[in-house]
Order: sequence, then C-alpha cells, then structure tokens
Amino acid sequence: MSSQPAAQRVVRFGLFELDVSAGELRRQGRRIKLQDQPLQVLELLLSRPGEMVTREELQQALWPADTFVEFDQGLNTAIKKIRLALGDSADNPRFVETIPRKGYRFIAPVELAPREASAGPQNVTPPARRPSRRLISIAAAITIAIAGTLVTVVLKAPPAEPPESVVPLTTYPGLEGSPSFSPDGSQVAFDWNGGTGEIWDIYVKLVGEEHTLRLTNGRAFNHSPAWSPDGRSIAFLRSSGNGEEVLLIPALGGPERKLGQVRSPEGAAFSFDKLSWTPDGKWLAVADRPSNKDECSLFLLSVETGEKRRLTSPPAKALDVMPAVSPDSRLVAFSRRAARTSDIYLLPLSADLTPAGEPRRLTFIDGRHSIDPAWTRDGGEIIFASGPFHLPQLWRVSASGRGKPRRLGYAEPIAVEPAVSRAKPLLAFKKQVWDVNIWRLAIPAPPGRPISPSVFAPSTYLEHMPRFSPDGRRVAFISNRSGSQQIWVAAADGSNPHKITSFDGPECAGLAWSPDGEQIVLELTGGGQSSIYVIGAAGGNARKIIDDGFAPGWSGDGNWIYFTSTRTGANQVWKARLASGSVSALTQVTKNGGEGTEEAADGRCIYYERDEAVWRAPVDGGEEVRLAGPLSLHGNFAVARSGIYFMSPKNKNGRWPVQLFSFADRRSKTVALIENYPEWGMTVSPDERWLLYVQLADVNSNLMLVENFR
Repeated sequence: MSSQPAAQRVVRFGLFELDVSAGELRRQGRRIKLQDQPLQVLELLLSRPGEMVTREELQQALWPADTFVEFDQGLNTAIKKIRLALGDSADNPRFVETIPRKGYRFIAPVELAPREASAGPQNVTPPARRPSRRLISIAAAITIAIAGTLVTVVLKAPPAEPPESVVPLTTYPGLEGSPSFSPDGSQVAFDWNGGTGEIWDIYVKLVGEEHTLRLTNGRAFNHSPAWSPDGRSIAFLRSSGNGEEVLLIPALGGPERKLGQVRSPEGAAFSFDKLSWTPDGKWLAVADRPSNKDECSLFLLSVETGEKRRLTSPPAKALDVMPAVSPDSRLVAFSRRAARTSDIYLLPLSADLTPAGEPRRLTFIDGRHSIDPAWTRDGGEIIFASGPFHLPQLWRVSASGRGKPRRLGYAEPIAVEPAVSRAKPLLAFKKQVWDVNIWRLAIPAPPGRPISPSVFAPSTYLEHMPRFSPDGRRVAFISNRSGSQQIWVAAADGSNPHKITSFDGPECAGLAWSPDGEQIVLELTGGGQSSIYVIGAAGGNARKIIDDGFAPGWSGDGNWIYFTSTRTGANQVWKARLASGSVSALTQVTKNGGEGTEEAADGRCIYYERDEAVWRAPVDGGEEVRLAGPLSLHGNFAVARSGIYFMSPKNKNGRWPVQLFSFADRRSKTVALIENYPEWGMTVSPDERWLLYVQLADVNSNLMLVENFR
C-alpha cells in the first residue's frame, strides 16, 4: 500500500501538530524532539482519538512478539516521554489519559489539515530521516483509520476548540503588573511605573489595543487595581506613611474616594497586597494588621461604610495575604505565609459572608512560596504562582482538593499575578525578568578616585550569597543559571564557574566553607523545611547532618557547625559538634534571637544578625551585644580580621554605603558606595583587598495574555 496519502495530512491538537509521514511533532511550527518509539505510540493514539487503545493493541502494533518481557517498561517509558514533550500530566491529563491496567486514550480534540497548510516553512527540505518499515506501515494504517473514522469523529465529537495561545498584552518600558479584567473582559486595569522608577499609576487599556488611559495622578505609589463587578469603578491601593489607603476611582477617570486604611504585612513587599471584590459589589477582601502587635489577617471592607469584618486569625508568626473571593462568594482563597514558605488556603463563607469554618490548606508544593490565587470562570479551579522567590511559575489546582496541582506549561519561566476574565476565555499574568549579579570591587577605594566594579561570573539569571574560600582562591555562590538554585564554585576572579550540587526539587539557600577549604556546609530548602548538608568542595554526594536548620556557619577549628533553628519558637543560633560525618552535643548559643553566623578569628565569640544589625555573643552563651548596623538586607555583612564589613540602607544621595566596623576603635567608616539596589549576600577576601556584593542588574515586567484559556 502506498504511503503517499499520509504525506498529504497533518494531525493538529492544541498547540501541536504531527506530520505523519515525516514523523515530526511540532509546537507552533517548532519541531519537538521525540524518539521513534514514543512517536509511534503517539501516532497510533492519534489514529483513534477519544477511544481507548489497549496495551495489547499497542504491543501487537509496535513491539515484536519476542519482546514481551521488555514491553511494559518500554511502553511506560514511551508514554512518559510523550507527556514530557507535550507538557502533559498523568494526574491531570490534557492529551493522554491512562486507563488503569487497560490502556490509553487520546482525549484532546484533533483536526486534520493538508500538510502545506501547517505552520512552519514549507519549502525547506526535511531532515534526512529514513522511516522504518514499521513506521511506514503505521503511517498507512493511520491514514486508513483516519479516513474511515473521520465522519464518526465529526458527527460524535464536539467541535474542536481553538488552541490556547500566549501573546503580549503590554510591551511598555519599565514594570507593569497586577492585571484586572473588566466584567465584560474587553479591558484590563493594571499598575505601571511608566518606565521611570518609583512612581506608579493605575492604567486601563482595551485588550488588543495599545492606547492606555491613566487614572491616577502620577505623584504616589498606586498599585493593585481591582475592577468592580458592575464595571463602573476600580479599587486600588496607595502607599502612605501609615500603610495603604484603599481608594475607589471611576473606570473612566474622575475624583477618587477613600474607602479605608490598611497596614501592610510587616517586612513584606507591596506584591503581598491585593484587593478582591465580593460578587455583589458591596465588600472588598483585604489584608490588614489592626495594630503593630497583630498578625496580618484577612478582612472584609464595606464599600459603603468603611466597616471591617475579620475573616481569619492566623497562627503566630504567620501572614494571611492576597485574598481572592470565589465567583459564588462562598470561598476565599488566600496565601498563608509561615516561616520560610507559603501555601494557598481556602476559607468557607456562609451566605452572610461570615466564616463558616476553619481555613483548609490546598497546596503542598515542596514547601515553596505559593501566592497570587485567582479563580477560574466556573469557580472549579484556582490559578496561582508558586516556586522560589525569583523563579515562580503558574500552576492550577482543583478547589475541591482532589488531584495534585499542575503547572501551566505555556507560561513564562517567571510568571506571577494571574487574573482570569469572568466573561471571556482569557488569562492575564505578569511576566517578570530578574537579572541579579555578583559584583567584584577593590577596597578600600582611594579618596576621590572611585574604582569601577566588575561583574563576577556573569549570567542573565540570579547569582547571590557569595563566599570566599579560606585561602581566597575560590568563591562559592548560589545561582539558578542551571534552572534551579544550586551551589557553584569559581576562581577568585570569577573564571571557570562550575556547579557542584544537583539537587532535584529542594534548592540551596545558604553556605559556608570548612576551615581547610575541602568541604562546604549548605542549607537545602524544600518540603516545607530547611535542612543542613555537607558536601565536598569539588562536588559529590551530599550528606544531611541537621534536619531543621538554616543559615549555616563553620567554626574556625572545624569541629562545630553553627546554624539557626526555630525549635524553641523563635530564630536562635545553635551549634552542633561535627565528628565522623554526624553531629552531636546540640547547644543553643543565643537567647534573644539571631541568625546567619560567622565565628571570630580567636574562636571565642560569634557574630550574627538580629533586628537588622550585627550582634556578638560568646560561643558558649552569655551577654549579647549590638555592634554595627543597620543592615540593608539579610546576609549583607562579612567578618574579617580588622572588623566587620556591612552594607547600610540607601543614603540621601541614593546610594548604599559599605562600611567597616573596626575592632580596633569600634567605629564605622565607609569603604565603598553601591549604585544599584542590593540583594542578598556579601563577602570579603581574606587579605581584605576585594569585596564581592550582590546587586540588581535589571528587572522588568510585561503583561501577557492567554487567549482561549480553558
């Protein structure tokens, strides 16, 4: 039988298409690599869309009779590779459904198209690929099967839904965020800094049009818009000295009306603020702290009277933020942040919008930060962002709690702040780009002759927490340039960077060298907690030594590991004796709080962070003394022989001073000035000639639109 008819057809499904004769799988015209055997399984499943193909049928068609022993493993591997290529999930399938112990079914709508109409260049000779006889037979069988069942598929199957596609919604310079759809889905409100910096305003634009309407006056930090259910007004937040004002403005522009005042979560960035309307348009769900002593909780704010009704009472040291009221007003999704992680919770509401029970935890994604919940149109699922702080992605989960969360495969590597239209199949989200680099600077700078810093081991991803080795020849640091936060080691000048850890799932968050430079103690975060591991400086197998600890350090004699733990209810510095690969003699060092430890050269005391300053305490416990500060951010101090180097908050000239607290005269002096916003971590070479610090090189964001979102 001739295979020519197969050459005339392409099978399309979602964003994908399969060229049957060429044996090529493409996504929006771009070829996706898939080995022969998984490709043949996919071809056979596509020949019978909506029907179960049994394991026996797959075996007879694709596996010779004498390979029965290898069949189960081979088929399972082939299905896994198909799902990986399609971004599919076994738990929540969009394409290939497993019928337990029986077979598989292709569940997505398919359509046939002439090959010349498919995406991608048509005048390019396909790569040389000699199809096997089996592949030719399958292609012919597919053609016959498709031809024979086309009428049945057309008559019985629902009309094929158009594929989801991702297009830019905004492309302006600077930072755009917090999208909110109008009730009819034709417009989007968002905040934007105009490409200029710290002044943010609320804007409105038509979907598909570039023209924008600015609603606020450009003299304050206005953010987090939320469109009212009747489409007439937009609520938003404005930062003020006392927290956040909740304001209302007509959607076409006009005078503002203040609805109330809320306090931002202590120590949290503005991205934790969010407003959500109840469907009747009478209340706004907000996060608030009634006083500085209270935990951040959820409230309903009356649009008419300004009355506040408490919804949640989080446990101590937890924050309830980012509320999202369901379309039927019977549930509130929100993010509860506790310790070093956060998850999505659901609070049931009664008909009068009072709590009808305790919040229920909905997500358990490896202990990472899960934020920004948004309801789907039917209220059946929640879209949210989850992942490490600098690498969140979009996920979806059933509001019933059944099934596991699954990642949206088409979303950008860094995607947050999802918004779903209630009227149209549209999803908007913020695509963000972070470029955080380590910089190398000679110190101290000659008076009046500033020396330009240089980028250390540059990439376009995140590098932070640098640490010089004891001999000053190497630097260990944390980077996500390989896709997750791992430990890398480079020469002192930044050359020859190489990865020494390859953890799958949990990520590295802190490190320190052993005194001999042969090992590194590190913090590994995942599964809802942080643990301490030790690994060789050249890589190899890492071994866990402490189950619940973070911010590790190493004593000068190599016998003790310092770490921070909350086992007594608050962050305290502990130490543990290290011998033969295990620890013993766990001892609490601080009594009044602290984290991030470095030992003094004489081994008699430790230096650590507390209350945004550097403190000192004897290694065996005793008086705790504040020495230097304030610090700009966590991890921005380093102990040297002459004193303590630390980075202070921004000065009146808009720069961040690096200061040296001298052990000799107990005074601080400026040794360098940092131009751009600092991030986490700094280190000084043993000879005190070089400073490594971390600063933000670039951050920008745009809004993206998912069309035909389902």
